[in-house]
Amino acid sequence: MSQKIITKIFNYANTEGAEHLVIHKHDNRLVLDCFCPGTDKQSLILPKRLEKEFLSSLRKITSIAPDELVSQKYCKLPHKNGCRYFYLTILPEAGSEKVIINFVKKSPTLWRLSQLGLQRADLQTLKKSLARKSGLVLISSPEGSGKSATLNALLLEMGDSSRSAYALMKYRAYDIPGITTMGSNPRNWDKIMKIDSQVIYSDDLDNAESLKEACQAAASGRLVFGAISAENCLVAIEKIMACPLPLKLKLDNLKIITNQRLAVLKRSKRLKNQHQRKTIGLFEVLKVSPAVREFLINHEGQNLKMHQEELAKLILQDGFVPLASDRQQKTRDGLI
Repeated sequence: MSQKIITKIFNYANTEGAEHLVIHKHDNRLVLDCFCPGTDKQSLILPKRLEKEFLSSLRKITSIAPDELVSQKYCKLPHKNGCRYFYLTILPEAGSEKVIINFVKKSPTLWRLSQLGLQRADLQTLKKSLARKSGLVLISSPEGSGKSATLNALLLEMGDSSRSAYALMKYRAYDIPGITTMGSNPRNWDKIMKIDSQVIYSDDLDNAESLKEACQAAASGRLVFGAISAENCLVAIEKIMACPLPLKLKLDNLKIITNQRLAVLKRSKRLKNQHQRKTIGLFEVLKVSPAVREFLINHEGQNLKMHQEELAKLILQDGFVPLASDRQQKTRDGLI
């Protein structure tokens, strides 16, 4: 119920052209102040019975833990025509909390791969992945850390190709020429598996069934790019290992895993279009080597968390450069 109310409030604010919403307690009631340009604020009082559920639903939708405070977190709320984009701030206020929602009037800029902040070697790795005939490439990050921008950049690159490409998107923000976009659901997975699809993109591999479909699609000779929530590349591997499919099928087709964060961007003469952006990506890119596959096969059925240190040493020997190193390099370069 509360999620529907949140969607209705956002739709109302969008219709009215609101610049921001402020949600706070007043006289022990939850009040929503809607601020539109050239008019006085419009205030709504939420029914008492919905107050607690409303705030908890808002936190759930935006992936914010109970009692967590945030400042200008970039968020999106899906709806039938795409997404509402906004910056969210939660502050403490007199034994309660104050929520500020600043709406973004247009969809974020669609960036090319070369504009995301990838180091040269990692950029080349991702560009080469686009030429593969088959395999699974995972684009991972915690929620709100830029994986959608990276997936869309890969979509944009593939839009220039002659291959048959389909995007199964839970959060549809763009229509890219050359890419057929469909909703992310089991029925559409079935459809594209029955036709001559060569490349598949999905922004919803957190869904266990979609992750399974992606692995099977890669095993069938398709090239699959999928976004999945994970703290780092090793956590993404754990999610693949937990997928209920034969281990060999999964590992033979898992080719690359990326993980990323966003960092505040300083002004730099080296970057074009910097007036349009406030952040830059920090990346780590893991190529799943035969040595990594052998390690995972040898530890099948074991708790991978118990062997993370050993696996971390192995991937470093394979040439993996962790995200922390990318952060250090961009700091030395004066970008962040």
